[in-house]
Amino acid sequence: MRKTIVGILLFVTALGMGGGAGAVSYVAPGAITATASQDAFGLVPAFLTDQIPMDLSNLANPLSGWDSTNYWHTNSSHGFTSPASGNTAMDWLRYDFSSPKEINQMLVWNGAAGLPDRALKDVVIWYSTDGGASWIELASAQWAHTDSGFTYRPPSDVVDFGGASVDAVVVDILTNWGDRYTMMSEVAFQTTESPPPGTAIGYLPDGSEFMSWEPESFTFSKAYYVSQKHINTSDNNPGTEELPFKTINKAAEVLQPGERVLVSSGVYRECVRPARGGTDPQNIISYEAVPGQQVIITGAEEPELQWQASIPWIKTPDGAPGAPEGPVVVDDIWMTQMDGAIFDGYNPFGLVNYPQINEIGYWNVSTEFEDPRALLYLQVRGMIFQDGQRLKQVSTYSELFVNQGGTFWVEPDGLTIHITTFGGTNPNNSQWKLTAREQTFAPTSYYLNFIRVKGFIMEDAAGVFPFPQRGALSTMHGHHWIIEDNTFRWMNSVGVDCGPQGGFWVQGGGIYGYHLIRRNKFEDIGICGLAGPGSQSTLVEDNTFERICWHDVEMLAECAAMKLHSAQNTLIRRNIVRDVPHGCGLYIDSRRQNARITRMQSLIAPRITQPMALAVSISKRRRVSV
Repeated sequence: MRKTIVGILLFVTALGMGGGAGAVSYVAPGAITATASQDAFGLVPAFLTDQIPMDLSNLANPLSGWDSTNYWHTNSSHGFTSPASGNTAMDWLRYDFSSPKEINQMLVWNGAAGLPDRALKDVVIWYSTDGGASWIELASAQWAHTDSGFTYRPPSDVVDFGGASVDAVVVDILTNWGDRYTMMSEVAFQTTESPPPGTAIGYLPDGSEFMSWEPESFTFSKAYYVSQKHINTSDNNPGTEELPFKTINKAAEVLQPGERVLVSSGVYRECVRPARGGTDPQNIISYEAVPGQQVIITGAEEPELQWQASIPWIKTPDGAPGAPEGPVVVDDIWMTQMDGAIFDGYNPFGLVNYPQINEIGYWNVSTEFEDPRALLYLQVRGMIFQDGQRLKQVSTYSELFVNQGGTFWVEPDGLTIHITTFGGTNPNNSQWKLTAREQTFAPTSYYLNFIRVKGFIMEDAAGVFPFPQRGALSTMHGHHWIIEDNTFRWMNSVGVDCGPQGGFWVQGGGIYGYHLIRRNKFEDIGICGLAGPGSQSTLVEDNTFERICWHDVEMLAECAAMKLHSAQNTLIRRNIVRDVPHGCGLYIDSRRQNARITRMQSLIAPRITQPMALAVSISKRRRVSV
């Protein structure tokens, strides 16, 4: 039996995303001792120990891992006593950690390229919490053997440990897929623990380390509770678990550095306005959805609307030549008037998408407006949903006649809307939702720092087209935010902005950036999922972007799943981008320096009008690594 000190492959796939409070990370190189029942070549699953740093950035295909030259290989004889079960097994593998680790998943690359019959088949996985004095059986499984025609591929199997604290793992190998030899290439142990502050969690193009700043764990001096469904809920309460607040904004008013709020399930129709930020990593202010509960912060209202047959929009006044006599209605087109009280000072149905159209110096406005798509810039910001489906906005009343069902047009008063319904149904039998707020989570003051936002669903924000790049969630020029495990969906313009919003800087500010943006889902967003002008020293990892840039306005040059300006010392890795019809997958714009993009998946996504999946503005002496 041969011992080998090994490192662990730093890699994630869609199967491996998720985890706990900290960043997705893996047991550090040198923190594991691997042993095996036998080892013909001296390589107990080698974990790419020849790749330093072990992050796959220099492999041919950074989407998945497979080393076809380094792998564990047995002799032809088998039959060994398992250190965990004490039973006789074909072979076994053992991994001892230098200290207990909270393990989320074990990723397995089974077999070896071209030799699938040597892959492990029937296995039993054990783990220990006391250094191997006793063992707990985790699972019995049949692992898949790999295909033979590829050098690089995703993990063949994933073992879920559920965050258990583990200091050793044993894999009993009962059978393989038929050969007299047994082989396995790599494994990786994903941990839910955050690396210590000052620990390198990645590398930048100039060879420098991207350093972690967050604590290994958070300790809060006080917790507030919000639960709109609690029988005793009220914003006059003290915010305890027994007497919770009713709104998140009440908690936002009172939270102090080093405190957090836990929000229970519900639909919160408000824009959360933090009154202050934290002071340092140990005294962050944390906004958290209760784990396992669906907490929605929405910019929409669901008013009771009374629909009637549409009175058409007539340009000639009553009594003028050509004006019809008597009331005129149109079949299959309906109208209603919204109550302006639902908008609370911001009516997106009375505001155009792009009011600053004449401020773009590189546009020839008269030429651009020969293109019918230019009218999209002068449509309004509001969105309307019929039974959960978004209606398409049209620019003129007459277009309601020629478009298929599911369209709307707004009169200049910003309150009267005309629609055609999906399926030609009577709208009085449907549930209606209207966007009523620009944002869902944004301070009113600039430069609030050290804020964490975790686990929410934010939806239905009626934002303005960039510039400025104001997201439904906005850091408002702040620094050191953690934005993790959220879903952002159905935004008219930008999902999240993580810089000074572009085009202007506010007096009195200092540094900006240093954000950790991870494990979020961005879905159905009109212009840009993540906008980051001035995104310096920011980590963007393990996010998914789907159905972004549904507005056909790529002339704006701000349309992308991710659009980052001045991305300095920034690390972008392991993100998935799918279905971006009118924009880039990733757009790294001007003044970028020492930014690294690695292990992006599905960037070559369905696009209609934008030819670039990845766009990078390149200049001299500005390192960008892709």
